[in-house]
Amino acid sequence: MSREQCIAAASESVRLARVHCDDVEFSPEDATRTDLDFLCQVVQAVIDEGATTVNIPDTVGYTMPEEIRAHYPHPARAGSWH
Repeated sequence: MSREQCIAAASESVRLARVHCDDVEFSPEDATRTDLDFLCQVVQAVIDEGATTVNIPDTVGYTMPEEIRAHYPHPARAGSWH
């Protein structure tokens, strides 16, 4: 799956979920090992489609807490993921 296909699939999933409920959470698999620019594109796309909560999980337990803090210092303050 290309990056463009991944963004399209994530967007479509959130769009479909919004048809059925107002509170849609999105969690990109293995986010802490994902290229940050690409992760930001995916997150922005799902927010644009109506995701109300975005989790940034370390699904394989790869990253130490201090690494997560350094990598994502203040995502909630960013205002935009671009």
